[in-house]
Amino acid sequence: MKEDALNKPMSINVSAKLVAAVILFVVIAVLFYMYIVIPKVNEINAINDQIAKAEERLNLLLLAQERLSLIEREINLYNDRLVVLKQILPPQSDEFLFAEEFVAIANKSGGKITSLNFEKNANTQNAMPTFTLSYEAPKYDNIVAFNNLLKDNYPQIITITQLTISKLVDQTGAVKYISNIKGVINLSQRK
Repeated sequence: MKEDALNKPMSINVSAKLVAAVILFVVIAVLFYMYIVIPKVNEINAINDQIAKAEERLNLLLLAQERLSLIEREINLYNDRLVVLKQILPPQSDEFLFAEEFVAIANKSGGKITSLNFEKNANTQNAMPTFTLSYEAPKYDNIVAFNNLLKDNYPQIITITQLTISKLVDQTGAVKYISNIKGVINLSQRK
């Protein structure tokens, strides 16, 4: 009897309505996934890409704004410096005063000025005066000291455009150094 029960086909009573309901449920689930879920996932991914690009642009704008603020601060510092320089720089050329200053610096550095000329370009109304000077000293260190004193004491007032240094030995064997300097005297533009 047991063998007959094992060899007997088993019949499952599943109604056709239940099978149709399961198939219909699976079809509805697949269609829901394909037509509702997948487009929404794609839309979310597209929005996330747009957000990432917008954040990148925002970061660039913030960086640009920070750099603009730095540039504005530098401009303000330069403007403040220009106001100070306008007060420091002489309003007009005073060759006598400049000559006195050059002679004092030459004496302080251990040499002497052998020639000094001031010129003003007549072609331009507000032209800065130029100067040429020759400085003579017994040692090269004196030349260096003179140039350093010019640079350190008058960095805004004069601009050196040309500098030549030469070494001369006379018939007695004495050595002297000569520095020829051309430069511009910067005048204030204040009225």
